[in-house]
Amino acid sequence: MQEKSSKQIVMEAIEDLYWQEQVVTREALVEHTGLKRSVIDDKVKALRADDMVISRERGIYEPAKRHPPARHCSISFLPDGMTILELGDDMLKATPREARNLGLALHGWGTQAIELERSRQNERHNAELLSRVRDLERIVRTLVTALQPSP
Repeated sequence: MQEKSSKQIVMEAIEDLYWQEQVVTREALVEHTGLKRSVIDDKVKALRADDMVISRERGIYEPAKRHPPARHCSISFLPDGMTILELGDDMLKATPREARNLGLALHGWGTQAIELERSRQNERHNAELLSRVRDLERIVRTLVTALQPSP
């Protein structure tokens, strides 16, 4: 089996992080791949030149190829045990066994969605705590300065 090139590794990492709704930065790619920053920079530059990666904001990357826009999705449970899955204009009527099998198959996606939201909430909470700590440090410095005897 042929080993992946560092360019392939970086492209796959960009796709993985992007599709997991993570912010794709140079630092995230270093952490995700274990490659050196200089290698990441070179490969991202090459991928951008090949129109495989775009940068919507400075230092934030995403794959140039995108999925089509998400469609409306709803699930209805009928009194007779049947389940109706509507995805855009498409409708699928599933038996109870089929619905269970779909649930098992999609469980991983649901778990991932929960973890992504938990991660976002943790990031917001950590940013708020960091801001509060910085405010408290500023207050403490002011108080220490004010309590020092004048020469």
